[in-house]
Amino acid sequence: MFFAQACVGDNLNPATGEFNGYELTVTVDPRYDADSVYEVLRSLYVPEFETNEWLKGKKWMELLPIYEVAHLFHLNEMMHVTYAMASDAICSIEDFDDINTALEIFKSPTLQDFVSSRFSAEIGGLRRGLEEHRKEQVRTMRLLRDPFRRHEVSEQQYQSFLDAVKSSSWAQQVKDCADE
Repeated sequence: MFFAQACVGDNLNPATGEFNGYELTVTVDPRYDADSVYEVLRSLYVPEFETNEWLKGKKWMELLPIYEVAHLFHLNEMMHVTYAMASDAICSIEDFDDINTALEIFKSPTLQDFVSSRFSAEIGGLRRGLEEHRKEQVRTMRLLRDPFRRHEVSEQQYQSFLDAVKSSSWAQQVKDCADE
């Protein structure tokens, strides 16, 4: 392990954090989330159930940098648990503003490619769901505009359409989709 090999022997004083008489300092590269690094390293010395409880309190977007750091330290079990939690959370996103936010996060250049590729199935599902929703809204709008076909719109479709109208970005989304 990374620290185990670097700190072998009696040269490390765990009480003071000194190694060979010098204070042991870890510098975290700016592209990594320092809190995630700290928590992943901390998890090495706490019972697994405490780590899992800590992870359960995280939002899916907070789990991504933790997954990345766990990968960096080859912590396969933590990677598996973090991936499962993030995947479940991503797949359960239903609010369309949240879906758009998720898609923007995965486009972010700061997110490592391997993280984006690992979650590609989940992101693909979000994209397909968003596209289907947009198509359904356009279809509903077309039916509502046709006096002879309005009766084909169900109450649920109508309510979904009204909710979409309340969304500030809806009009542009429908226009973009209708232009295609």
